[in-house]
Amino acid sequence: MKQKLRFLGIVSLMFLLLAVSGFAVADFDFTGSDINGTTLYQHNIYVSVNVSGIGTFANSTINLYDASGLEATNFTTDNPATYNFTSLPYGTYYLNVTSLNSTGSSFDSATRTYTLAARPGDITEDISGLSETGTDVGGFLTNIAPGIGVFIFLIALFGGIALIITNIAGMIRGKIEK
Repeated sequence: MKQKLRFLGIVSLMFLLLAVSGFAVADFDFTGSDINGTTLYQHNIYVSVNVSGIGTFANSTINLYDASGLEATNFTTDNPATYNFTSLPYGTYYLNVTSLNSTGSSFDSATRTYTLAARPGDITEDISGLSETGTDVGGFLTNIAPGIGVFIFLIALFGGIALIITNIAGMIRGKIEK
């Protein structure tokens, strides 16, 4: 029993020394876009992080990186710190948060990984270079009307010729039968 109390006393003394020496711990509680390491079928990453520990936390910076480096940064004085990174192209992103407590100590969260991807079956090809001809009703009719006009004219022409031939054949048949 004395050994347990001595052990608890030593552990308590260690925590007291750590607290007095200025050593502090910050806890980063993330909510928002799904859990770390998941694939998101969207073009945004929403982050909400509540920072707690010794002292009051504010002045957080949320950093978002892609494969080439820093993509975006958001600085906020709010706790929880929230931000929605929007219009992101598909790819892998890394996110971390740096926060200051009331004593001026800086703390960094662990880096979180998000992959933004198209849902299976989504069309992901870049169609920006394609012609817009015929993409709306007005454009469709404007672009196709000359072709339809010629087609209708040819049908009418051949129909008229067929009618004339039929009438001539009928007249010839009528004369032959007399």
